[in-house]
Amino acid sequence: MGKFVNNVNEFFDFCKQNEVLFVD
Repeated sequence: MGKFVNNVNEFFDFCKQNEVLFVD
């Protein structure tokens, strides 16, 4: 995972771009 994204914010940004939904 660390190699996949640089940080948590980038991970969530990736998820939003791909319409991945999480429990709010």
